[in-house]
Amino acid sequence: MGLGDKNLDSQWIESLTHRGGDLDTKIVGSKEDGTLKYIGMPVGGIGCGTVYLGGDGRLFVWDIFNQFHEGVVANKAELPPELEVRYQSQHKGALLKERDGANYISPPTPERDPGGFEQGFGLRIGDRLQRFEEKHWAEVEFRGDWPIGTVSYRDPKTPVDVSLRAFSPFTPLELDDSALPVTVMEYTLRNTSSQPVTAALSGWLENAVGLHTRKSHGVELKSEFSEHSELRLLQHSAVLPKGRKASDKRPDIVFESFEGVNSYGTWKVEGDAFGTLPVHKHNVPDYMGGLKLEGERTANSHASAPGKTLAEKDESLGKLISPTFTIDRDYLHFLIGGGMDEKRLCLNLIVDGETVRSATGKESNAMEAAIFDLREWQGRKAHIEVIDSASGSWGNIGVDHIIFSDTEPDAELSFAEAGDFGSMALAVMDASASAIEYDGIPGWESEVLLQPGESKTVTFTISWNFPNIYKLWGFPDEKNYYSTRFVDAESVALYTAKNFARLKGNTEKWTRVWYDSTLPEWFMDRTLLTTNTLQTANSWIFDDGQFWAWEGVGACAGTCTHVWGYAQGVGRLFPSLERNLREVTDFGYAQDLETGMIDFRGVNNASAVDGQAGIVLRTLREHQMSPNSDFLKRVWPKCKFALEGLMHHDTDSDGILDGPQHNTLDSAWYGEVAWLSGHYLAAVKAGEALAHEMRDDEFADECRQLVERGSLNVVERLFDPKRGYFINRVDPSHPASVNSGTGCHIDQVFGQSWAFQVGLDRVLPAKEAHSALRKLWDHNFLTDVSQWRLENKPGRWYAVPGEGGLLMCTFPYPDWDYTRALGVNAKYAWSAMYFNECMSGFEYQVASHMVFEGEPDLIQKGLAITRTIHDRYNPSKRNPYNEIECSDHYARAAASYGVFLAACGFEYHGPDKQIGFDPRVSPEDFKAPFTSAEGWGSYRQQQNGDAMNAELVVEHGVLDVRTVTLRLPEGAKAGTASVSLNGIDVPCSTEIKEGRTVLSLSRDVELKEGQRLNILFKSDKVS
Repeated sequence: MGLGDKNLDSQWIESLTHRGGDLDTKIVGSKEDGTLKYIGMPVGGIGCGTVYLGGDGRLFVWDIFNQFHEGVVANKAELPPELEVRYQSQHKGALLKERDGANYISPPTPERDPGGFEQGFGLRIGDRLQRFEEKHWAEVEFRGDWPIGTVSYRDPKTPVDVSLRAFSPFTPLELDDSALPVTVMEYTLRNTSSQPVTAALSGWLENAVGLHTRKSHGVELKSEFSEHSELRLLQHSAVLPKGRKASDKRPDIVFESFEGVNSYGTWKVEGDAFGTLPVHKHNVPDYMGGLKLEGERTANSHASAPGKTLAEKDESLGKLISPTFTIDRDYLHFLIGGGMDEKRLCLNLIVDGETVRSATGKESNAMEAAIFDLREWQGRKAHIEVIDSASGSWGNIGVDHIIFSDTEPDAELSFAEAGDFGSMALAVMDASASAIEYDGIPGWESEVLLQPGESKTVTFTISWNFPNIYKLWGFPDEKNYYSTRFVDAESVALYTAKNFARLKGNTEKWTRVWYDSTLPEWFMDRTLLTTNTLQTANSWIFDDGQFWAWEGVGACAGTCTHVWGYAQGVGRLFPSLERNLREVTDFGYAQDLETGMIDFRGVNNASAVDGQAGIVLRTLREHQMSPNSDFLKRVWPKCKFALEGLMHHDTDSDGILDGPQHNTLDSAWYGEVAWLSGHYLAAVKAGEALAHEMRDDEFADECRQLVERGSLNVVERLFDPKRGYFINRVDPSHPASVNSGTGCHIDQVFGQSWAFQVGLDRVLPAKEAHSALRKLWDHNFLTDVSQWRLENKPGRWYAVPGEGGLLMCTFPYPDWDYTRALGVNAKYAWSAMYFNECMSGFEYQVASHMVFEGEPDLIQKGLAITRTIHDRYNPSKRNPYNEIECSDHYARAAASYGVFLAACGFEYHGPDKQIGFDPRVSPEDFKAPFTSAEGWGSYRQQQNGDAMNAELVVEHGVLDVRTVTLRLPEGAKAGTASVSLNGIDVPCSTEIKEGRTVLSLSRDVELKEGQRLNILFKSDKVS
């Protein structure tokens, strides 16, 4: 029952559980083996945008300016020929979008995606400046211990070795300390020669304020050096020049309204995308939505394009070229919509043959007002070009109502409201540093004298403050939370410097505690780093403290309940964010006051049964990760209401959901669906536990009875003993519904997986659950997806030929197949493509379930699935820090933390002061970190025959303990337990419960930072 059936390498199998072997591949890179190129570790604060640390120490991407685009960078990738033959034929030659895996196939690099402005660091010895880039050093090595990245530089021509440690302060449970818009670059220089060396660390930063809108607004850039006791600082900002007096303003000139009924008039038309005349609003395809045009007609390269289908229209290209004019007004106002591609979908202002202003849409067909500042080109000849040279999805542009005016932009369009309005700062923590210029770019230089063998450290910070969030879906006027704490980037830098010892110390302590484990290094990397979605432009904290997120960067809005419902890392590391989601969003504006159902995106009046179930389960988790019951008391009435709303979808109270069941696979499924009903039963089980705590015994009993009935019914009606797994019984009255039917579906026992995450008893019997998990391994786990994707073409590329993974759904038996799963002319048939994909968030939930079950073969299989994902994200191929599903840093991937919890057999209940461990990997000598409501630290247990010593150490905050649950070695006696706090005995009693020992302390114990709780189980054997 092991892994031999998949022909896996024996050393690879050994690496699943053993730390330190040759194949225990931690995230590292080196110049020597060419593995630095794709590394991009997020090193910005939570809710502060995206900044990547490259493998060679460069900072790149820089998505901190509140601009709308899908993906960590906007990137439409060409599908390689070897993948094209395995892709849907209708997509032949098409570009992959960000949500379709563009950055998986073609990952960002520092060369391709530097961020749009110049910045960097270098070492100067004498007149020679050596930039910290791969090509300038003989040896460059990267080591990732997220949230800290370390890069080392060595060169035989340079008498100084340099080590960089880059990070943004990160302390679990301490949100404010972890949500700073700052990146720390700490360089340590060591003299490797036999002579004293004078060396200088240089840093430079171009003014990037107004990076995306300065051409439109004509802003004036400002840069100021300042000296402070803690540091030397350079702050960049920008202002609008003073406008024309109202009395001097001339009448507006309507340059083009696109109301021509026969042609584009004096405009030159190239290509066929714009047709021969502006499109009438009644001829705009319904699926485009409202264009928000002025008048009756507009220029639109999709609506006017030839072709009957969306795909045919998207293939058309073209250009509109205006007649030449003389600029004699201060501003150009216009409406623009469509795709966002600065080179291929744009309106350009061209003066004397040079493009001086450019604008794009924001991947919305509804046009928005835009403006160019023209004051510096008064009296010059110019013309306008509207360009569509992009095919495929969002390969279109719309333009209307072009006006020349002396009127300044209103508040909506003013620079002060722009996303890139604000400030940036470069600081060095050296009061003797000197101001410099590098190729005309200002910066600082810190000089040090190094004796032979001596080391010294120079610390730089780059901070930013861009308060204005772009118009998020349903939230048009939000500000960034950090802007309520800091007035500008300088104040961020000063705060960081003043509190640096604490911020750095706690970040380093957490990193040490996390990686000081007996679990494999690859495992500790992979199960933690997916929570870095918080440190990217996928996650936002509004000025009122509300947490809001995409599914993946820029794609699918609203902190989607059925995506974030898989993530486990956030709730364990920063539980205040998840509690905020429950109170402000789910049980706030998103909950229907009549039905209790919760909008799965917050504002689109639609619920999802799996998202609804997940909210109840997450409420239990958030309660458990609280120090007391205050949170539960606040939310219980609405949580109960939400569960009752879900129970109404079980019309006969048999534990199996009825009717339309919208879910995370983006369509409503019909019939008796094993994975959705199992998830529902887990939520009811969570409701029972919560009701008991709220002394709502009548509701608790109702929940208990429902789970008992439901568990029996799900097994009796939906477990197929011949197949050995759970199936769905499709409703024949809904033939157009997408449904996996009798296929082997990845989430079929998801409910039990979730139940384990919050310490609930079984929802599905062990025998059937174990069988289903083993069949998922047999049918869905592939070491190479090549042949499968050759035969099953629809689907996106999150695992390419040569890579393995756990497929979403396979059809091992002839009574159901992919064609039947599509439904009959189903509106959402496209969503069946998911069945052929490998998406890590789903894979992790299966892996965690396998490990939690505790069966030796299932533990191995769960770790093998997790390791296979780790191998897919090897730095030789792509960014190991960016797990992609529907766009980058996808939230569902944070389910990986659940695999870590499973490996620890971790249980915790803050209000009950209960903590427990049941290690599934190397229990004879086990060490791993833990987090609790108010503190974190490490747990270790060591067995010696039938004796065992266990130790809890708090490294940060406090841990309140009354009960500890552990599994004893074979033959150990629970009655021989002794407990001590820092060497002082604490009386306790013990009992055996479900094979584990429950130690009840005689009093509540508060472990403070640095304190230890020791537990000793002595052998009763006479030596």
